[in-house]
Amino acid sequence: MSEPVKKLQKLKGRFELIIALVVSVAAISATWASFEASAWNGKAGGTSSKSSILRAEANRAGSIAAEETLIDGMLWLEWQKSILVGRDELAGFLRERFSPALEKAQEAWLAEAPVDQDGAPLGALPAQTPLTLPGYVPPNQQKAQDLSAEAERLLDEGREYSATGSSYVLLTVLFALVLFLGGLATRFDSPRLNTLLGSAAVALLLFGLVRMALLPPLI
Repeated sequence: MSEPVKKLQKLKGRFELIIALVVSVAAISATWASFEASAWNGKAGGTSSKSSILRAEANRAGSIAAEETLIDGMLWLEWQKSILVGRDELAGFLRERFSPALEKAQEAWLAEAPVDQDGAPLGALPAQTPLTLPGYVPPNQQKAQDLSAEAERLLDEGREYSATGSSYVLLTVLFALVLFLGGLATRFDSPRLNTLLGSAAVALLLFGLVRMALLPPLI
């Protein structure tokens, strides 16, 4: 066997070894990326489910808050009527039944108006009503706002998890392409074509490994 042939066979053996290593790393990387994609997508689904539950709870709290506001409004209107007709005893009875949120707003509403020892206004009532003040916030309204904010946060978090999972899915496809190119790189009789396919496989593998290193791992 001539020296050039031996050299060519030696180079071919090294090339096939490199391709075998590339294919092995690509196979392991594809498996890892697949596991990561499944884990991130599962986490995204769980987070989205929690967001939906919180959104439903927020809607229920909002409905209760609307009922609380309606009751407070009706109670306050009866208190106002009692004040206007001079039925102070009834007004005091109604005032004692104000909700904490309404009472707090009532105190702010009457802050600059002269009142008697029972807290009833002396003279004309202030403009508007306590329910129009920013300080009037029924407990369930605040609860609904907090739940909605948390649901929105979880929804954004779920989108981020889903985007990460999608990135791992793309890496799985990329590594599969490396396996395909690596498998072809030793099938042809043309050294130039084999080298071209092998080089493409190596380049894609390195790109995929760098991209995967930049993604956050979950498992």
